[in-house]
Amino acid sequence: MTGTSLYHKVLIVGGGSAGISVAARLRRAKVTDIGMIEPSDKHYYQPLWTLVGGGCAPAAESERSEAAVMPKGVVWIKDAAESIDPETQTVSTASGACGLRPSGGLPWHPAGLGTRARHGRRPVNGGRVE
Repeated sequence: MTGTSLYHKVLIVGGGSAGISVAARLRRAKVTDIGMIEPSDKHYYQPLWTLVGGGCAPAAESERSEAAVMPKGVVWIKDAAESIDPETQTVSTASGACGLRPSGGLPWHPAGLGTRARHGRRPVNGGRVE
């Protein structure tokens, strides 16, 4: 499901295993207004990669379509997060589609980020490692 809403009570950045798991748990807890920013059409179940590396599973087994693993009721914002501003609680995306808000992004409530590692790409602005 691709969405156009610019506000969600819960906004998850990243549709990897962590983001999908958090979204599914929130849906089971009856949270109804969830948006997920994820640009990729493909989802890779990275925990399986240990077995792939050990020769116990083929790499193709770790790949699914993102739409197939997106929990029902979660709005998929098919875009890339560009920056996060904790002060204004906004996330700006690559397409700029979120520039409709005066603050220039999607508002969010503080929680956590589950962005997967992207080799060869720069980190999301505003993020930090502790």
